[in-house]
Amino acid sequence: MIFSTPPNSLIICATDDQSLVHRVCYAARLIDAEVYSSAKLEEAINTSRQYFSRCLIVDFDYWQREQLHFSDRSIARENPLLLATPTGQISASFIAGAAGAMGIIEKDIDPSELATVFQAAFLSEQTLRETRPYDNPVFQILSTREKDVLTYLMAGEPNKRVASLLDIGLRTVESDRAQLMSKLNVNSFTQLVKIVTEIESDVVLTRQKIFCEISHGLTTSDVATTGE
Repeated sequence: MIFSTPPNSLIICATDDQSLVHRVCYAARLIDAEVYSSAKLEEAINTSRQYFSRCLIVDFDYWQREQLHFSDRSIARENPLLLATPTGQISASFIAGAAGAMGIIEKDIDPSELATVFQAAFLSEQTLRETRPYDNPVFQILSTREKDVLTYLMAGEPNKRVASLLDIGLRTVESDRAQLMSKLNVNSFTQLVKIVTEIESDVVLTRQKIFCEISHGLTTSDVATTGE
């Protein structure tokens, strides 16, 4: 399987473990990707929104210290997510699944193997583009800007922040929010969240499935090449 890393690809690493950061940076150089590291998850998430081709790695230890809820899939709905775990962490697979992560990587993974994981993540996201949640027929009646507003609202951003991110007026955001709710025939933001969450949950499962298949394909290809 031949794959070229998309231009301007970014690997975002949310951790304060410098050893992990160095390993990620080395692996990224192998596939010509850039790395952004932050000890603040919110900062890492905001950075990831600026890039179409990206992979988000969250340090498992950091996740626990921040007391993030593993059952909350909001991060995984928006980003191709990987959890970086200590070697031999028995519960890692279960927690990764609950969080909606594509998979896990061990912190001491060999950089060349890590580079293959990153390639699988980028290729998975490319494949997933055709099934993005806001391309679902339910949302076809929304304008492009209404979809953008909806994306940020679902990420938990307040109207004022959405206005800043999209560089539009606050009243425009409020108008778009009311319009999209009317188009989707919902009377409250709670109803809107329910509809979108159900669709996005399908996206999380689809991303996990695609990543698993592509990872297996890349690994098999590497083994075959080595054998020759």
